[in-house]
Amino acid sequence: MQLMTRRTLTCLMLLVAMCGATGCGKPKLTPTPVPTPFIPFPDVDTPFTTSSGAQQEIWAAYQVQTIPGKGALGDYPTPPPVVNSTHGVVSDATAKEWAIAYFRDEAWQRWAMNKAQGDFLGHIDEDARASSDLRQGSLWQVPDCYLFPTSMVLQSIHPDTIGTSVGRNNQYQFQMNFTAPPAAKCEITVVAPDGRSTKRDGFSGVKLVTRRGYLRHDYLLGELWISGAPQGCVYRCVIGTASAPANPPPFPETDSPIATVTPEQRYAWEPYAVAIVPRAGVIKGLPKAPAVINATDGVVDEATAQEWAQALYQQAAWAEWELEQRQQSFQSHIGNPQTFNQGISSLTRRGGTPAMPDCAVFPETMTLSIINKDQAKNQATIVKIDEFVWTLTYKQPCTVTVSFLNGTSTTVDTPGTVLNFGSIHVDPYLGEFWYPDAIEVVTKKGL
Repeated sequence: MQLMTRRTLTCLMLLVAMCGATGCGKPKLTPTPVPTPFIPFPDVDTPFTTSSGAQQEIWAAYQVQTIPGKGALGDYPTPPPVVNSTHGVVSDATAKEWAIAYFRDEAWQRWAMNKAQGDFLGHIDEDARASSDLRQGSLWQVPDCYLFPTSMVLQSIHPDTIGTSVGRNNQYQFQMNFTAPPAAKCEITVVAPDGRSTKRDGFSGVKLVTRRGYLRHDYLLGELWISGAPQGCVYRCVIGTASAPANPPPFPETDSPIATVTPEQRYAWEPYAVAIVPRAGVIKGLPKAPAVINATDGVVDEATAQEWAQALYQQAAWAEWELEQRQQSFQSHIGNPQTFNQGISSLTRRGGTPAMPDCAVFPETMTLSIINKDQAKNQATIVKIDEFVWTLTYKQPCTVTVSFLNGTSTTVDTPGTVLNFGSIHVDPYLGEFWYPDAIEVVTKKGL
């Protein structure tokens, strides 16, 4: 009896051991594979030709010969406190955000000039003074005293300031002081391919510079302040004499001629080159964008892709308002997805007023992709930092009726599929919207 007990115990112990090893018939749990996260930046600056295929795909749009490493920006100063001289049009928090974007943009320019990345420099700054030298193999060694200001004033570029309307979202400027080292010059060193160096653009003491620009968000590079050419402080340094609003001016309740709105509203909207000030409800109650087909291979996460889709819908609403109110000068501030439809554009210029149905404004399907090398090459002359493209399909058939004051009307068919190259813009009044820089018709009918 005692022997049987030992055998029984031995069997039980073996059974327990086997259960522990095999789970006693329980199904095995196969771990769910986790996708490898996309890492756009290599550990160090890496030649484009030796980087990974995924990195080449996303950086091709930037026309780089060297892909920046994780520490490409290096150390750079913190922006000084911004003197906000926009009379409440831009909040203090936004002014600070724009100053940070300005400094980040300058840090990227520093990297581009030190690495002879002339084509890349043209993507991050509209004043690519160094691009020609960099493309020929020269290096620009630009000291921090030349790049990063020691004081900054943000100003609205109002028609009273410069005498003309301002386009493409750059109705703001930074007036800045740059400070040279004590008893020394602040100057750029240009090193030629043969090793010879020359000094350029030196200054001593304090230099006053004004740069017009606008905020632009880039998915890889972060928020940047895209600037035009720096300008000496002449008449552009004078703040406008129009009555300054104490608070951010509201939208009127209805679309209103600019001559009939309040002084605060007129002051805010004159830089947008509108004859009609838009009502508060232009972008309220927008349809919800469809679920995005995200073809970026994980470069853009699903939530961001959907946010961009809604931003494109918001831009479409502004473009619809612009067409129906015949505010063609407003186009440069928002881009215009109907510019690919020459029929509508031509009729609008002849005095027609289009009635835009939803099928002509809001796409039914939206696919977000990284632009390929051929697209990047084709768009290089007109596109800035547009490494993504939407493939948009619209409900068909779809027609737009254009009416004239004499009582006549005509209809125009709209395309079914277009490619929309662009990027995210943020505007104090227009909100976050997708700015289309270039649009290509894939299929079209009736045009």
